[in-house]
Amino acid sequence: MTQNEDAFTKLFTDWLLNEKKLNAKVVYEYARISFNFTQKAKISEFNPNEDPQQRKQEIQEKVKTFLDLENPHSYRNNLASLKKLFEFIGEPEVMEGFKYKAIMPTFSIQTPSIDDMVKFGKAIENQKIQVYYYLGVVSAIRPEHLLRLRKKLFDKNNNMINTWMKVFGKKNFFFSFYTNETKPLIEEYLKQIPDNEVLFDFGKRYICKEFCKASEISGVKIVPKMMRKFSTNWLRRHGMISEDVDVITSHVPQSVVAKNYLDVSRIHESYNEATEKLKIL
Repeated sequence: MTQNEDAFTKLFTDWLLNEKKLNAKVVYEYARISFNFTQKAKISEFNPNEDPQQRKQEIQEKVKTFLDLENPHSYRNNLASLKKLFEFIGEPEVMEGFKYKAIMPTFSIQTPSIDDMVKFGKAIENQKIQVYYYLGVVSAIRPEHLLRLRKKLFDKNNNMINTWMKVFGKKNFFFSFYTNETKPLIEEYLKQIPDNEVLFDFGKRYICKEFCKASEISGVKIVPKMMRKFSTNWLRRHGMISEDVDVITSHVPQSVVAKNYLDVSRIHESYNEATEKLKIL
């Protein structure tokens, strides 16, 4: 790294930390990716005699090449880094045409089809297990966190489960939603639960027993983890951007969520659009 490059990286890093108030780990990653891009792209400083539109197109081609060559699962971080980089150097318009993509993750267990999920749900005979199942399928909440939900966490006006200020063990859980289709089923069940009681007064062994029974009836093998896998998969496939899915599935630190994802209404709107065609009952 030359002296000029070192000085630029320090200025960029200080700007991210002090002006943008980003987490130190995020700043390090953005600076690393941006430096990697500038090394490959070799973009010169803006020349007043240069045609701005032509310069913009040339840089955009270099950005596209960089993003296409990198690991597709790093696309979101790479794009976010470059957006901040060009904002810092005063040319944010360069990144206007680049959008975040929904990246399909690789799952360690099979993700069932919606037909299998519907068939399995209809085979569940126990009402509590049925609500547990449908809530898990549409909300992407971890199976163990479903067992800790209490009635008072539900915002029925917004089809929302808000656990922002609650502790759910080592793994985060901030908030999620449920669909209009499942709303009557879930909220009718909520009427039976005292305000400060958990929704589901049973444990993992009982769930496994009931899931095995429904699997035998339906001919479809479903385990609790598949509810979250299916839900996450569906949201990504139907247009919800990775950063929003990561908030709902709690794959980001609380400090990052607090600083960057307070626009819950926007995430809710994105959720509604992604689940518009999710008919599970």
